[in-house]
Amino acid sequence: MDFDDLVGLAVDLLERDEEIAARWRGRFTHILADEFQDIDEGQYRLLRLLAGTAGNLCVIGDPDQAIYGFRGADSTCFERFARDFPHSRTVRLARNYRSTGTIVAASSALMGRPTADGAVRSMGEPILLHATATEREEAEFVAATLEELMGGHDMLAANRGKIGSGPFGFADFAVLYRTDGQSAALREAFDRAGIPFGKSTPAPIADHPGVAAILAALKEGGDLPGRLSAAAEAARMAGAADAAQLAEAKGWLAALAAAPDVDGDENRLREQVLLATEADFRDARADRVSLMTMHAAKGLEFSVVFVVGLEDGLTPFSFPGADGNDEAAGEERRLFYVAMTRAKERLFLTRTAERFHHGKPRTLPPSPFLDDIPGSLCTRRTPAGRMRRPQQYSLF
Repeated sequence: MDFDDLVGLAVDLLERDEEIAARWRGRFTHILADEFQDIDEGQYRLLRLLAGTAGNLCVIGDPDQAIYGFRGADSTCFERFARDFPHSRTVRLARNYRSTGTIVAASSALMGRPTADGAVRSMGEPILLHATATEREEAEFVAATLEELMGGHDMLAANRGKIGSGPFGFADFAVLYRTDGQSAALREAFDRAGIPFGKSTPAPIADHPGVAAILAALKEGGDLPGRLSAAAEAARMAGAADAAQLAEAKGWLAALAAAPDVDGDENRLREQVLLATEADFRDARADRVSLMTMHAAKGLEFSVVFVVGLEDGLTPFSFPGADGNDEAAGEERRLFYVAMTRAKERLFLTRTAERFHHGKPRTLPPSPFLDDIPGSLCTRRTPAGRMRRPQQYSLF
């Protein structure tokens, strides 16, 4: 059985055998279903079968966060529940204790509600809108602004004259995007800036340039750790990858080679490389920036959130030439709402004039969602930082 079978086969059994269904209904006096907006058809049927027509069933959810239509979730589940359980009561939890008043007002406006709906906290800082020419510049802006908010995380940043505005750590920041492909430019910018980060969908190490270069240069004969060191040196001399990539890859491969299930065997090492991801080598306790898709961010919260790629065709997402529909458009709006409301203190919204999208460079117009955010809640600025030549600063 797979996961779907646990629901589907249970539904089949309870619908087919009333005696068994009655026995199970008798076991539960109360049933509580959380995240109800994510429910699919099979799960809904299972709830009805377990609760019956007279059972005590409580569902909790947010219609504005129904974003899993591609998994079979039905955004009309609350209306269906009201029809199937006409005597149910509705308790609306409308207050937002997480985000500043500005973020609550902007996200409420996006969903067509009064701008003050649910706000508890003070207004706080305005939302910052920023446009760049390319996705590389967009990523550099995110990295530079993050540095600025931290007050500069290294000596070079401190000497650039940046002034920090709060006691943030790396884990207080998240960068959200619509598609995983957008993460490449961000990863490169963070690597250049020395900013630690983690992806919600970590990349397989087999695709890492340093790992590929070392394995390609690996010679036969001798102990595996020694051969890996020689291969890393050969790859460095050949310029197959940069020094930082090779150093990182060398550490990963050495750790895998020393593992009991590899035990110095090259074939087993190559098998483990195909199975491993970058997350396998990270300390879960380490302080790092979160890079993740908007879908993956649901249920999380961060002090500072950057939502990047706010261009029509990306947010809201669409394929070139595809005909849209109201339900898909509504889900894209809800997805952007989820992204905005992950932020507690500061929210940054960015877009680019040109982006590599669907296989080629494209010029995309700004996201129409931006028009729904009141201008009084936003501000604009020039890039927080520009590319500079490395400088050697005196310590005396």
